[in-house]
Amino acid sequence: MDPNIAITSGSLSDRDSPVRFRSGTCKRFAVGDGLELVYCSDTGAAGLLHSESAALLGGCASFETLERHARELCGGENADREALSNTHVRLKDLADSGFLISEREPFEILRRRAAPPPVPTTISSMCFPTCNRVEAMKRCLESYMANCRQYGKKNDFVVMDDSCDPEVRKAYRQMLTGIRVAHDASIKYAGLEEKRAFLSRLVETGDLPPDVVQFALFGNPATGLPTYGANQNAILLHTIGDAIFCADDDTLCRIAAPPTQTSGLFAVSGAGSPELGREEVWTFPDRETALKSVDLVDACLLDMHERFLGMELGSCISAVAQSDPVDLDSTDASFHRLLRSGEGRIRVTVNGLLGDCGFKNPSDFLTLRGASLERLTRQESEYRVLRTSRECLRVVDRVTVSDFPPSHSTFLGLDNRQVLPPFLPEGRGQDVLFEYVLLLCSPDTLYARLPWALLHDPVEVRSFSSRQLVERGGVIEEVYRLITWLVASSRIGTWPRDPNARLRRLGSHLEEIGRLPAFDFRELVCLQVWQAVSVGVSQFEQLFREVDESRQFWVDDVKAFLSNRRDRLLAQEVCLPHDLCERRDPAKVLEIAQQLVYRFGQLLHLWPDILESARVLRAEGYALAKPV
Repeated sequence: MDPNIAITSGSLSDRDSPVRFRSGTCKRFAVGDGLELVYCSDTGAAGLLHSESAALLGGCASFETLERHARELCGGENADREALSNTHVRLKDLADSGFLISEREPFEILRRRAAPPPVPTTISSMCFPTCNRVEAMKRCLESYMANCRQYGKKNDFVVMDDSCDPEVRKAYRQMLTGIRVAHDASIKYAGLEEKRAFLSRLVETGDLPPDVVQFALFGNPATGLPTYGANQNAILLHTIGDAIFCADDDTLCRIAAPPTQTSGLFAVSGAGSPELGREEVWTFPDRETALKSVDLVDACLLDMHERFLGMELGSCISAVAQSDPVDLDSTDASFHRLLRSGEGRIRVTVNGLLGDCGFKNPSDFLTLRGASLERLTRQESEYRVLRTSRECLRVVDRVTVSDFPPSHSTFLGLDNRQVLPPFLPEGRGQDVLFEYVLLLCSPDTLYARLPWALLHDPVEVRSFSSRQLVERGGVIEEVYRLITWLVASSRIGTWPRDPNARLRRLGSHLEEIGRLPAFDFRELVCLQVWQAVSVGVSQFEQLFREVDESRQFWVDDVKAFLSNRRDRLLAQEVCLPHDLCERRDPAKVLEIAQQLVYRFGQLLHLWPDILESARVLRAEGYALAKPV
């Protein structure tokens, strides 16, 4: 790292300014005689401290100067001078011993480690999963193609089609051929025929179980669920070894800057990170108002992603810090460990979203926090309109690097040069499960949210009803959520760090659940549901205590939503994914859900072998998608 770069976080200011400290991530063990053994995982410091000194750490959760910490711990501005002096001395000892962390510590780690210079990433392909939307795909592709052409990008374009009707697939091929001729672009396409041919070669090359590979690429038609994830698995196998960008087929490359955009980088990690690092949300009554609220900018979309995708954490921070502020105040020991080891790497980059929210249910708006919630609930009359609108802007105000996944995957940069897990082939929400599995199986994964939104513009008219806000089809609305909870029940503390080994371990965990007797499986699912609802209720109740009385109308809606869920907790269908319930009796739904858990476990377990076979085929020049 350049020694001339200022090393204070928040803003790269004068090195002589007062240094701020906070407590490290500490574990405390009482050992008798008024002493505690304290261990700080940020620094590795360990020592015996008097309980009074150890207790001071709990009052130093955020970065402040030692003087400010001492004053707050002693009662504020009217603190006794002698007590203030004694507390300041104790805090100085804690800082010198490594139990209080300087705001400069992450930068000192970089200075000592000499982070390697950033290696540029080139995105090879823009990829678009699609199904039965030829015209939408045409306007989408031409939009992104125009941006690439304007900025001299030489990537190819991959269209992965999940349409069942051969006439629709024919229409896709004709449309794409016309675009290729008109724009002299490199376009590759795969439909049912190309996927079947690739499946056969894949199975033969790796001596793989055909049924598992079939599930990965086509799902199980008997469930009646959409196979979005199977289409995305085809993209991963086609682009193995590349950095890629993916967008839905009902989006347009119209780039919007957020109203509050600022320069620099904000990093956040640890237990509280989702609250700090989430996108800001603005809601609008209609699309026209949404578009008028933002500034549309001319910029190279792929450059935004290539600047960060695949970068090692230290190199990323050093590069940004050359010219812009870097705020690391909200990072914890796990972040510092990735920084120190050089293992942390940005594997996913994501744009914000302007336009249709993409939510299945408007109750997702009830989870807004901070300024986003304040904007939604400024006036009751306005709230009544906005709560059923699908139009929104979701975006961060600056580049935000975190150790937790984004809230949507409508626009993603993916580093497919490293091991990425498979998507759940069936159902909605497969992107949420993908991000969670990625985090578990590659613990050095980091995500970069970008402060530019792209337009989500479905061709069909979508709307919410007012009753949808508080009423949902079931506690487990979709099967992905059930599997996410079951994945979270795995014990990963002693797992090896190798991503392939972790995928196999996680797959074995789900296979074991898939083999449980029906009664035991139902009991396990009920316990997961009850735990998830309990945590959610506790979080909302804490928020109730923080909002003022003028937002009682919002509180009433949340309580109605929670009451609706609570009323279902003892019902027979509490353990049943609602998306599997149509025209099926409960016992059959539970059986299908358990089969899906087992089959996804099989897929995770075999995925490293499937990836290796795909690499072999690529080296031989055989690809899934074919040029049009």
